[in-house]
Amino acid sequence: MKSRVIVFTGSTASGKSTQMYLLCSLLKRWGEKCLRLSVAPFSNLLILKLIKKVAESSYPIKITDKSDIAFIEAINPKLLERILSILVFINFVKLVFITLIVKILNTLGIIVLIEDYAPQMILDHLLYSKLYKDSNTTVHNIIVYIESKVVTKLLKESFFIHVYATSVERARRRSLTEVVGFYNEVTRSKLVISLYKKVSSQYIVVDTTNKTPLDTFFEIYARLPHDIRSCIFALKS
Repeated sequence: MKSRVIVFTGSTASGKSTQMYLLCSLLKRWGEKCLRLSVAPFSNLLILKLIKKVAESSYPIKITDKSDIAFIEAINPKLLERILSILVFINFVKLVFITLIVKILNTLGIIVLIEDYAPQMILDHLLYSKLYKDSNTTVHNIIVYIESKVVTKLLKESFFIHVYATSVERARRRSLTEVVGFYNEVTRSKLVISLYKKVSSQYIVVDTTNKTPLDTFFEIYARLPHDIRSCIFALKS
């Protein structure tokens, strides 16, 4: 295994955060150094939080259970269209910075478990680029192209675990309408798997429908390649 990095992807309420927690807890119990990170697309961007803060004070209808970018898209799609290239660029810089941090952590012997990260980020950027075609300036296209090249390299240096569940199961777990629909069914599931098939052989896909978190965890462990299991699950002597 070239890198001690494991990336978890999957749709909302599919169980990826729970599986990250279980795996990290086991690694720490066995004496390994482990760190969990969540790097969701367009998350924790100051510009989006500022716009959302201003909009919430003047917008008459409260929109709950939406990310910052989904909130802006709901109340002012034209604004999102104008600033999309800036958001993609900031997100890309964030991705590069986190990647450097992850490499440093690896050199210190720390296993890093990351939620979403590069695969989901590039797919979200491509999705919004298609939805808001007017934002496809030359600069925007260059950013997405460079990002895709960087992401392809990252995909070859990590191991990926994609978890999914039926829309009915995810809705039952979260009780939110946001867990169903095109974004979760396609962008967070089918497109991610398609990306893995094209650029990486280091991945597994696990269905969590009607399974307890522990059942899912045991299945993930059993399906990990032998070289990875021997690398990250070796008991300390």
